[in-house]
Amino acid sequence: MDTTSTTVLSVIIVTVGQWAKKDGKISIKLVVGMMVLTLMLSAMESANEKLAKQFSALILVTVLLTYAVPIAKKLGYAK
Repeated sequence: MDTTSTTVLSVIIVTVGQWAKKDGKISIKLVVGMMVLTLMLSAMESANEKLAKQFSALILVTVLLTYAVPIAKKLGYAK
């Protein structure tokens, strides 16, 4: 997957995960942080594409490990 797709998927998972943890409240810090992440990865991709892809994949895996359980609980798939 390319850097943009991985970053967008990470942003979606974090947004849904925050919704699952805090009953629908998404903070402005989350929005600003995701914008900074996107800009940082875009700059990194222009310098070193392979490193940016690997770093965005690492971020995606971390996001999945962090928010998979709360999302599953909120959706009723886990107890």
